[in-house]
Amino acid sequence: MRLLQLAAQKLVCYCEISNELLGDGGMTLQDQLERKLGQAVSFYLDVKFLTGSGAGQPLGILSDPALVVVAKETTPAQPNDTVLCRTSSRCMGGCTRAP
Repeated sequence: MRLLQLAAQKLVCYCEISNELLGDGGMTLQDQLERKLGQAVSFYLDVKFLTGSGAGQPLGILSDPALVVVAKETTPAQPNDTVLCRTSSRCMGGCTRAP
């Protein structure tokens, strides 16, 4: 068995808002602010999970050396924005179906 050591990283959002504005907006402003800050954190994490370099951040799937790129089928002519079953089966590599 191999041990893996993970180091926790922090991601912080900071927003300044006056008590007067918060008081005028009531709970709806606070709820909206919490939701928008949560969406900002989610967006940042999504970007890092896709494109991260792996140095002090996640290794993104587009930066991973195991990335598989399959060329578009040209014969027979394949319409744009479609995926043929033959193409998708090549992407799965060693995956097999359960009986």
